[in-house]
Amino acid sequence: MFLLRGPGYEGMFTVTGRGSALPIASSGTNYKADQLTLDGRPAGVASYRVADPNYPERRSLLWTFAGRNDGSGKNLVLDLSCKETGCAVFLPMIGSLDAKP
Repeated sequence: MFLLRGPGYEGMFTVTGRGSALPIASSGTNYKADQLTLDGRPAGVASYRVADPNYPERRSLLWTFAGRNDGSGKNLVLDLSCKETGCAVFLPMIGSLDAKP
């Protein structure tokens, strides 16, 4: 696990061997979730808003990067909290992910 901070955002990367669902934004609004493929492996992306004046926007990624594609492999979770302008780093960040052994 590590924390990444930059202008208008902070993100936490976590590697986990279990779990196959995106975080649920139970206290958020405008929740949207999509499925995509990164480096040939399944990923889920969610976005939503929360009542935080510093970082009201949230982006989450759940990506199976090792093992089987059925959710039983290793997962990378990225949770990004950002101001509207800081969220621009999210897509380039996930677009650079690579599952090389």
